[in-house]
Amino acid sequence: MVHWWHDPAIEARLSIVYEEITFLLLGIYGWEYFQSFCVEYAVIRGRLPFRWPLVPYLFGRISLLTALVLLAIETSPLSGGFPCQPGITALSIPMGISIGTSSTNLMIRTWVMWKDSRLVHVLLSLLALGHWTILVLDVVNIKAFRSNGACVIHITHPAVSSAVFMYTACYDFIVLVLSILKLSKEPSKSALKERLRAQGLSYFTIATMANILPTVFAFLGSDVMVGISGNPAITASIIVSCRAVRSLLGLRIPRSSHTFDENDENAVLTTQLPNQTSVASIRSLAC
Repeated sequence: MVHWWHDPAIEARLSIVYEEITFLLLGIYGWEYFQSFCVEYAVIRGRLPFRWPLVPYLFGRISLLTALVLLAIETSPLSGGFPCQPGITALSIPMGISIGTSSTNLMIRTWVMWKDSRLVHVLLSLLALGHWTILVLDVVNIKAFRSNGACVIHITHPAVSSAVFMYTACYDFIVLVLSILKLSKEPSKSALKERLRAQGLSYFTIATMANILPTVFAFLGSDVMVGISGNPAITASIIVSCRAVRSLLGLRIPRSSHTFDENDENAVLTTQLPNQTSVASIRSLAC
C-alpha cells in the first residue's frame, strides 16, 4: 500500500512545512528559554547552589535549544555544507536528552515524595533506565543520506521510534499515578498538594496528546511526518515540564514522610531548592 505522503509532490510540500515548523519552534522555544533564564543565571551567580537534581532541568533546556538550532541549520537553504549523517546524529542526541529529561524532572519529585519507600525507588530507577536505553537505541536508529542536495532523514526501524513515544507515555503515567497515590494518603489539603496534582495531570495530558500523532506516523513509516508532529511534541513536553519545576521554587516538604507542608524549610521538594537557602531568597529567583 502506498501512502499519500510518499508521493513526490506531497513530499516536497511536507519538506517545506517541516522547515517552517522548525523555525517556528526555534522562535517559540528560544523566547521561552531566554525569558526563563533566571534559574541558570542564579546558578552562575551562586545565588542558587548547584545540586545534582538540577542536571535534568538544565541539560534538558539547553539540549532542546541546541537540537532546534542544529535542525534549523540542517533545514535552511544554506545547509549545503552540513555533514549529513554526523550532523543528524549530533542533532538526535540532544533531542533524545530533551525527551528523557522532561520525564525525569517530574520523576525526581515523585522520588522525593516516596523517599522512605525502596520499592518505589527501585521501580522508578528501572523505568528511568529503560527510558534512557530506548532513547539511545532511537539515536542509533536514525540514519541520513543526501538526495538532490538535501539531507534526508530515514528511520531504520519505525517500531523503535514508536516505542519511544509509547514508553514515554507509559512512564509519565506511572509517575503521575504514584504522585497522586502519595498525595491522596495525606489527610490535609494544601496549595502544594493541589499544585502537584494539577501539574502532574497537565503535563501528562499535554505530553500524551502531543505524542499520539508521532507514534502513529512512526508505525506507518512516515519519516517526515514523524518530524513534523514529533518535534512540536518534544518542545511542548520540555516546556511544560520545566515550567512545573520553576513554579515550585520556594515550596518544600518536611523530613517526615507523613505530611506535606509548603512552609517547611527542612527538606527539598523540587529540583532547585538547596537546604541552606531560605524560601524568601528562592522565591526571588522565580521566573
